[in-house]
Amino acid sequence: MAESNNMTKIRLEIDALGGKGDGIASDGTFVPFTLAGDVIEVDSEAENPGLLPKIITASPHRIEPICPHFGTCGGCVLQHFEQQEYLNWKRQLVVDAFASAGIDVPVEPCIPTSIGQRRRASFTAIPTASGTVFGFLARQSHEIVDLGECPLLLPMITERFDDLRNLASLAIVPSEQIKLHVLACDNGLDIALEADTPLSERRRKAIIDWAVSAGRARVSYGDEVIIQTIVPQFSIGQAVLTPPPGSFVQAVAEAEQHMADLVAVHLKKSKKIIDLFSGVGTFGLQLLHKSSVHAVEFEKAALLALEQSQKSLSGTKTLTIEARDLERRPLQTSELEGFSGAIFDPPRAGAEAQTRELAKSGIPKIAAISCNPTTLVRDAKILLDAGYKLTKVVPIDQFLFSAHVEIVALFERKKTRAIRPIFG
Repeated sequence: MAESNNMTKIRLEIDALGGKGDGIASDGTFVPFTLAGDVIEVDSEAENPGLLPKIITASPHRIEPICPHFGTCGGCVLQHFEQQEYLNWKRQLVVDAFASAGIDVPVEPCIPTSIGQRRRASFTAIPTASGTVFGFLARQSHEIVDLGECPLLLPMITERFDDLRNLASLAIVPSEQIKLHVLACDNGLDIALEADTPLSERRRKAIIDWAVSAGRARVSYGDEVIIQTIVPQFSIGQAVLTPPPGSFVQAVAEAEQHMADLVAVHLKKSKKIIDLFSGVGTFGLQLLHKSSVHAVEFEKAALLALEQSQKSLSGTKTLTIEARDLERRPLQTSELEGFSGAIFDPPRAGAEAQTRELAKSGIPKIAAISCNPTTLVRDAKILLDAGYKLTKVVPIDQFLFSAHVEIVALFERKKTRAIRPIFG
């Protein structure tokens, strides 16, 4: 119902929550930061009447956000949603994605993860007359919300916001912005700076001086490591890994372990495993005590880090690596012969070409990991059409208070019964 109570104010009832976390009013308007059951008032003359709504009647599932930046910072959209209903909503995103493709599969409850455990974040900084603004982009804007805190991140990052702001001010060029990709390792910060302007000697020296003073950090600029006061390391299962600068790492270690445990149980009887889009070995490293693993990944630095990490383990099976662009040159069916298990964890675009080869391979067990329900469902349908059975789908809330959800989908090849010939 939409009701006008004066010339500019409109009252709206929110009926549902959309797939991106915005409330949907009865007249079809999308309103951010609202929930089903809210009654709100918006200004009809505002450029976007959905922003900053006034709550007249609150949804029974509305709670107080935990961050003072909520509503301006573009990082979170659902801090105001009671946890169990929020997890149910995330699970439903996965259910709906499979249903849209005509796939009826039981989806398990969404596994929660803890607040304050995110170890990876990308910040933006810009110079201003009053100092360097450092933080996340505002919602649907190029403006930057200057951060004082972020309850989602590990304290190792948030406790050093002032240090990171100072680093940005030393590395930045006037009238230009700079990105800081920060990874909290077990022993310090790995910081990858990204900007358009080549690094001058003056700024290089300033970065080095900062790192020496701040300590326990590695700082890179583009492809170059500027200074390393520690060798950054973190654990993957029992292995110790030194990540390449700026490499992809799962955002939350707790979520990563949930995924790895599901994969390990599914492939526990697989003696020879192909790990596609392996990255630094998030899953393959944890399988090496029982299985040989062939890891395939486009980034050579990630593969070398994986290979080096195996040396921190004892009593492992064989690890082999292959640098290959699986999107342009997927492994062919003939190259997949002999493997009894497969893992694929592609980028958001999915792994359509590679999945088509997997579907023809007949590998008995496959584990798929994805942060995009749409492309996962597309790839899953390829496997299902080829005779695979989808045995388990598990959503994991790795990206807290966002509309993103991590998913593990487990497949096994349907066994065909031999038909005994009848003579007579």
